[in-house]
Amino acid sequence: MDQQNFLILERGPDDSGSRVTGLDKTIISITITIVFIILAMPIVYRLTNKATSLVGIKSISSKGIPTVVGTLIHAVIFFFIVRMMMQ
Repeated sequence: MDQQNFLILERGPDDSGSRVTGLDKTIISITITIVFIILAMPIVYRLTNKATSLVGIKSISSKGIPTVVGTLIHAVIFFFIVRMMMQ
């Protein structure tokens, strides 16, 4: 799998209709897992809270626990990151 396919996470039209291999699926799964782990880190929630608190939305509680809104915000961010990786 070349670097372009690794970043894009999909096969292009020049691949002669070849199927995605088990190795491809493993690399995709690892990449998505890394993105999830990064977005689930407490420091990222604190950064998100700083940004969202400017508009009056709290993404973490006073105890540092992610709120439902914070979890939804991170889910949307995760969705868009994974979707951009597939473009």
